[in-house]
Amino acid sequence: MAKGNYFGLELHNMEGYIQERTECIRHKGGALSTQFDELDGLINISKFSKRFMHKSQSWFSQKLHGCTVCNIQQSFSADEYSKLAQSFRELARQLNQYADELDAAE
Repeated sequence: MAKGNYFGLELHNMEGYIQERTECIRHKGGALSTQFDELDGLINISKFSKRFMHKSQSWFSQKLHGCTVCNIQQSFSADEYSKLAQSFRELARQLNQYADELDAAE
């Protein structure tokens, strides 16, 4: 087992993690869940949900984890997944702007 660092995550089995991750991200639900796991608190889910989805943290978590509510398994719709992808892109743009401002500051 090769140890390694994956975007700040210290891993004891890098190859195994990459293989498992590759399988998980084949489907939108697995990709989103993996992404939030890897971000590990860097993005506040409650604030993310309110800012980008205009929904509560519980609504977001139920869909993220596939909870059953009133005998219906919760999941994001295709439009919601698209909105989530756009939200990540918006965060990336904002973070890049912050980095540029920091570099330009005296």
